[in-house]
Amino acid sequence: MSEGRSAKLELRNGDATHSIDATGKTYNGRYVFDGLTTMEPALGKLLVGGFTILVGGEEIGTYTPNENDGAHVRKLAEACTG
Repeated sequence: MSEGRSAKLELRNGDATHSIDATGKTYNGRYVFDGLTTMEPALGKLLVGGFTILVGGEEIGTYTPNENDGAHVRKLAEACTG
């Protein structure tokens, strides 16, 4: 993707999905997505269970939580479930 281009990110694990409208940009020499989303239970479930990330319907990678990111991922997931 090019700088400033919009994309729909989708996080998916089985039947659980969460979409994020995002814009791509370069930050500290890496290409990153900047987007806003809602903190809802589906996102919390994906954060603790891991997910595949798709951009524009194309799979680009996977995320699996581990002991190095457990505390902040847990806090985000808790915020999603209230």
